[in-house]
Amino acid sequence: MGILTVTIILLVQAVPFYRYYWSGYRVVSDEQFTGYLKEVSHYMQSRTGDYDTMYVTYPFESPYIFYAFYNRMDPKEFLKTVSYYPVDRLGFRYAKTLGKMQYLNSNLDLKQLSQEQLNRALIFSRVEETLGVQPVKEWPSLGGKPEITAIEGKQLIK
Repeated sequence: MGILTVTIILLVQAVPFYRYYWSGYRVVSDEQFTGYLKEVSHYMQSRTGDYDTMYVTYPFESPYIFYAFYNRMDPKEFLKTVSYYPVDRLGFRYAKTLGKMQYLNSNLDLKQLSQEQLNRALIFSRVEETLGVQPVKEWPSLGGKPEITAIEGKQLIK
């Protein structure tokens, strides 16, 4: 009798979870899932010879790890070229640089760069941070909305 009661309680508890998982959760998670990072990483690798620097303004998703993984970066090269920001108050440590990539805390840090730094740079940012600038390439979320954009730094020079 006790096993039957526990089984019924577990089933009753599981029904709302599975209803949400197969309906609302999938819609929300597909919109936010960073499934585009593989394509972005390959694109970054393919364009490294065309630019002096590549700036990335969304470092909190740790895109440097995806770049290293998807491009099969040699671990010795990774360790030689990576540098980090200080550990934050939650104990996380984000990359500051990796090879030609520089990971900025936000799009606001781009305003601190000189015209010379921007002239030969490719910038990867959230679409909402680069409104009004013609992208070189865009990547959608799994929900189909544009999420990440690549723009040339010279477009930001005034």
